[in-house]
Amino acid sequence: MSKGDLPLGATLLSLNSVLVRFGGVVAVNQVSFEAKVGEILAVIGPNGAGKTTVFNTVTGVYTPTEGDISFAGRPLAGLKPHQITRLGLARTFQNIRLFPNMTVLENAMIGGDAGSKSTVFGAMFKTPRQRREEEASRQSALDALSFVGMNAPLGREAAGLSYGDQRRLEIARALATKPQLILLDEPAAGMNPAEKVDLQRLILKIRDSGVSVILIEHDMGLVMKISDRIVVLDFGKKIADGLPEEVRENPAVIVAYLGAEDAAS
Repeated sequence: MSKGDLPLGATLLSLNSVLVRFGGVVAVNQVSFEAKVGEILAVIGPNGAGKTTVFNTVTGVYTPTEGDISFAGRPLAGLKPHQITRLGLARTFQNIRLFPNMTVLENAMIGGDAGSKSTVFGAMFKTPRQRREEEASRQSALDALSFVGMNAPLGREAAGLSYGDQRRLEIARALATKPQLILLDEPAAGMNPAEKVDLQRLILKIRDSGVSVILIEHDMGLVMKISDRIVVLDFGKKIADGLPEEVRENPAVIVAYLGAEDAAS
């Protein structure tokens, strides 16, 4: 499913001393880490640690105050979100952002449309190029829906889907862009235990298909089961970066999650 050709283990996304300031508030403070081809990287931390701000900065929603971000060796500075998506970097959101009155297929096709180069003229007069791109978008959407296991009718409105299916549809929309890397922002939030098991399988399937994954998630059971590496943020700073077993035993991580008094007891 991936359109990338970097070798396994190569650096795909790199953040170098990234700082994000909103007025007098520093949301991300000199954060550096790498995501590699073929891995699932989890970014974890307490509420307010800066995790989603990192995602928003990587995807062009925010501009870093300082520091550099590169994807597949290309600097992302100055690029708009849709341009970053076309490079092969897709995302989902903490709060589901589907179009509720659009159908399953229409929502998924929005991802497939990310690479469209049709003009207004082409759309109005249904030029051959526009028709080819529309068919390609439809096929990308169908492939992505099949990949995530969406069994709901393609013509059903998104508002009528179960919570778990809405999450799957959002992931399908991101995969329809044919990314090299997908950023998943708390995909397990609100899911029941059975849905979380299905999600775990899906994330591993995405990684095994050739699409690297960066995951923000509060469910530590899920994180520890599927992550190859973990980056931990606290108050906007990186406090740990390593294998799951290393992070689990890191004193700074224990203090960040439990508090100094509880960690010492």
